[in-house]
Order: sequence, then structure tokens, then C-alpha cells
Amino acid sequence: MKTTLFGKFFLILPIVLMFTPFVFVFIFGLWYLYEKQWLIYWLLMVVGILAFVKITFLIFGDKHYEIFKDKPQVVPNDRWDNRDDEVFAQMQIFAKAIDKSSLAFNQGLPNRLLDMGIQTTQKVASYYYPDSPNPALEVSLPHLLKISELVLKDMRKELIEKIPFSHRITINHFLKVPKVVDFFNDAHASYRVGRMIANPIGSILSEVKDHITSKLFAYSKEELLRWMVDFYILEVARYSIDLYGHNITLNAFEPTLQDTPTPKESPIKIAVVGEVNSGKSSLINALLGNSKAFVDERAVSVEYQYYPYQTPNAIDTILIDTTGYQSVDATGADSIKLLNTITKSDMVIVVLRANSAAREADQALLKSIESYYDAHPKLRKPVVIGVLNHIDKISPPKEWNPPFDIQNPKTLKEQNIQHALKVVQKELEITQLIPINLHPNRIYNIQQALIPILIKNLQEATKVQYIRHLRAYQKREFWIKLKEQAKATHRLMIGKK
Repeated sequence: MKTTLFGKFFLILPIVLMFTPFVFVFIFGLWYLYEKQWLIYWLLMVVGILAFVKITFLIFGDKHYEIFKDKPQVVPNDRWDNRDDEVFAQMQIFAKAIDKSSLAFNQGLPNRLLDMGIQTTQKVASYYYPDSPNPALEVSLPHLLKISELVLKDMRKELIEKIPFSHRITINHFLKVPKVVDFFNDAHASYRVGRMIANPIGSILSEVKDHITSKLFAYSKEELLRWMVDFYILEVARYSIDLYGHNITLNAFEPTLQDTPTPKESPIKIAVVGEVNSGKSSLINALLGNSKAFVDERAVSVEYQYYPYQTPNAIDTILIDTTGYQSVDATGADSIKLLNTITKSDMVIVVLRANSAAREADQALLKSIESYYDAHPKLRKPVVIGVLNHIDKISPPKEWNPPFDIQNPKTLKEQNIQHALKVVQKELEITQLIPINLHPNRIYNIQQALIPILIKNLQEATKVQYIRHLRAYQKREFWIKLKEQAKATHRLMIGKK
């Protein structure tokens, strides 16, 4: 073992001695660059060379299409309302439709981007203020300053996190860069002339190679430019939507639990609605695992009941047991109360009867919900989930052998359940519809389907809740600011500071 160690030592020693001078030269070279204040330029040059080598490898390895494969994309804010999402979708179409063939990395590019940014802002504003002659001006100065503050904050974060040495490079460094570039351009031109004189054949082959390489890099630059313009337009659109869609507050949005709690502090509200004897209370009992909700076959005008419920993934919710309806009248007190509860909820479970073909009341309720949110586009409509109860009574009623394969029905029972689901979905225009049964001896599809659907929709329900709290906070903020301004004006008038 000792002989082996000594042998390795004498093998490594010459190598160490051979490279030692280069190490000292490298260290003293760094010290010299630091003393001359050239170290930052050397580091930038190293980063540039490494990037050049990587891109060259990708290009000549026939993989140049992967250079910009994982480009960052602008995505909609998950706390926007429905109208904001629609405006962003329109701006995505607008960004793709812009002609980018005449764009190039030159001195005119900043002005072109500025014009595109102005067009984008005006187009976004026109969606929110279609009747205004100058929609882009429909914004208060404090909100304009606030969005500018947010933009600069995001820019600072991106600059520090994504640009190497950005925290060390000064404005003076940028001013010196053109001189350095001009020097290297002149040196390269002189080199090309000298190479042509010394080795004409080799020089011609090298020029051909440089030409092909420049074409490949030009292709990559065009791809990069197209992405950059799309990214820029959608980023401007995102901030413009926040500005004109009233998604920002002048103060930090941190309301208290007592007033308008944030989604993290407030449980998700789930309103359970349906006709008389549809099975609302039985559904709540099935979710809770015990008989807490009062079950009555009559329509009784009692106060709505609230039951805390924690989902299997530990999300706190409130189940709201509403009274059953026989009809929905837009002017009726019960209907107004029901709609008011729904609009203050984040998710709605509509309990439907599979053994009844009468859907007029359910249709009226769903239409009233749609009409309300059409008239209030700044809010986000709660998640609507339909459950088709009493499937045990679907023909043949005596056949009860769950689970039922609704996607690939084989038995007559499965075929009839599938048909009933399609009919109800078409009549009520409801996307999420689950077949269930709530008979005490035949409880079906609660744990298997309904609870997973609830969990799946919790994220969207959180967005609904956030927008609802945000709008409530903005109303309070308006009056708070007005009160503060009135006090400040009063102090100014009486000469107090």
C-alpha cells in the first residue's frame, strides 16, 4: 500500500510542478486586472465567450432550434376576474398578429417597441372603457404612479436575479463599452486584411464559414426578436390589465379578518342549493360524515345554516345549507336572499333530482347567476358543480349494483344514467355534473367523485374569493382615502400641519 501511495505521489508531483507557474500567472493576472479596474470587463468577456461557445455547439450540432426552447412566457394573473382573462386572451391574439418581419436589432428598435407599448395600452384600455373618446386617460394619477412603482420593482428584481454582475456594473462601465467594441471591430478588420494577404485560400474558406455562421445566428436572432416582442407586448398588457381592470390598491391589500379577510385567513364558502326535497341537507350530512343538517321535505323559511368542513387535503371550508326553492323569482325576497348568498360564496353545488323532468326553477336560478356576473364583470363567477341525485330511481329502479361505469356503459342502468346526465347538461348548460345517490342505505359517489371534484376546484374557488375580497377592500379604501383627504384639507385650511 505504501509503495502505491509513493508511486502516485511521484506521478502527480511533476504535473503539479508543471502547472504551478500558470496558476501563479493567473492569480497575478487577476490582481493586475483588478488594480487597473479591468476585472469587470474580463469577467464579462469570459461570460460572453462561454455563451458564444455554447450557442456555436448547439448550432453546428444541428440543434439550433433548441436555443430558445424554454423561453419564459407571460401568463395571466391567477387573481384576475373573468373579464381580465378575456382581455388577456385578446391581447395574445393581438401580439401574434403584429407584423415582425421588418423588426431588427438596430437603433430604431426602442422607438418601435415604445409605439407597440402605447398601442397595447390603448387597446387594453378600450376594452374597459369602450365608450370613452380617450380610454387610456381613464385612470387616476395615484394609480398610475402605483403601477409604475410595481413595474420598476419587478424590473429591479429581474435585473438582479437574471443579469450577471448587474449589481456591480456602473453607468460608467456602459459608457466605456462602445469604445471597447469599436477597438475590437477595428482590430478584427485589420486581421481579416492581413489574413487575406498572407493566406488567400484559407482566408476565403474562413470568410465562407463566417458567412454561414452569421446566417445561422441571424436565424436565432430573428427567433429571439419575435419572442422578445411578444413577451414585451404581453407584459405591457398584463400591467395595463391590472391598471385599467382595477386590480391594484394604493395600500397593501392586507384587510383584517373581521372586515374582509384574505383567502388564507378565510375558509372557502360553498353554497349548497337546490329545489325542495332535492337532497341538499342529506348531501351536507354525507360530506360531514354525520347527521348535522336538518332534513325536511317542506320548503321552510328559516335562516341558512353554516357547517365547517375540512377537505381531505386539509382546506377549511364552510358548507352553507340554503332553503329549498320551488320557483325562482328575481323580485322575490327568498330569491334575492339566495342570490345574495351565492354571490358571496366561492363555490356552488346545485343539487338536482334525477327522478324529475321539471327543470324550470333550476334553469331560472342558473340564469340569474349568469345575469348577475354579466352585470358585474369585475367579479369572478363562483365555481358551479351540479350533482344529479336519486340515480337509484332511474330505470330500472330495482337494479342497484354500484359502481357504475358511466363512460363505457354496459348495463341498461348505466346507459340510462349516462343519458340522464347528457340531457341535464344540455338543458342547464352545466359543465361539471356528477351522478350521486344520498339514500341512507345507498350512498354513492360522494367519496369516489364529488370530493375529488371539490378538491380539484379549490384553486379556482380561491381566485373567486380573492377577487371578491379585493373588490370589497377597494370600496373601503375609496372611503378611507376620501376621509383622509378631507382631514388633510381641513388641517390645511385652519393652518395646522
